[in-house]
Amino acid sequence: MSLLLRLHSAAIVLGFCTAFTTSALADFEAAESAAQKQDYVTARKELEALSGGTDARVFRLLAEFNRDGRGAPPDLVESYKDFSLESMFTSDPDERGTAFGLRRQVARKLTKDGILEGENRVEGSVISRLGKVAVDHQVELIASDLAACKTDCEPIALTVFGLGPAAAKVELWRKMGDDGLRRAAYRGG
Repeated sequence: MSLLLRLHSAAIVLGFCTAFTTSALADFEAAESAAQKQDYVTARKELEALSGGTDARVFRLLAEFNRDGRGAPPDLVESYKDFSLESMFTSDPDERGTAFGLRRQVARKLTKDGILEGENRVEGSVISRLGKVAVDHQVELIASDLAACKTDCEPIALTVFGLGPAAAKVELWRKMGDDGLRRAAYRGG
């Protein structure tokens, strides 16, 4: 089973645990209602209170707020992170593809350091939700894939982006160069 599929499966299980609580649903509805009234500060506060969970809808709205500067100054790195988390926590393949596409648009506006910072934030968020032991195991799998990679590392890069540790991204950079790594990030792995 691929790394993305394993982490996505774990995210779905976590999502079922948090997405259906009554208070989370009520808070999301309050955030959505405030956003519709263009009260972005209130909507952002509601969404940020929910951002410790796994509701993909929360990450979609936060990503859009961070991208567009609603309720706070624009933060493209945070938007990149939130679109990445949305793609991990949604169970709808079409929504996942949309999230990857939106993340790609944000990535085009970021420097390579901005993309790496976004990936580091994703890593921190995944660790906080899935636990360090689970992520460490995935890091070992990525490291063995990287060690075996000689020429075409892009498939590994597509797995690493959004899920892998910063050290793996640095190793990919060394093997693929700036252009190859940016291409992999844009493809939405």
